[in-house]
Amino acid sequence: YPNPTQNILYIVSPKVAVTGVAIFDLRGRKVSDDRFTTQGNYQVDLNTFDSAMYFVEITTENGKITKRVIKE
Repeated sequence: YPNPTQNILYIVSPKVAVTGVAIFDLRGRKVSDDRFTTQGNYQVDLNTFDSAMYFVEITTENGKITKRVIKE
């Protein structure tokens, strides 16, 4: 959250630890890849990204999930 976002994207996963977040543009190119070592709330800075739709691949201990995010 929030979606759409302007700068910071927050990822909340209370039951499963998030180990990484990869962001892809609409062409499928990886534009960001962050790794996390702590549990709790996670932040991804989208400040340098252009306004567009992105796919956020969230990697957890139990697998991966991909969500769409709009950067305003």
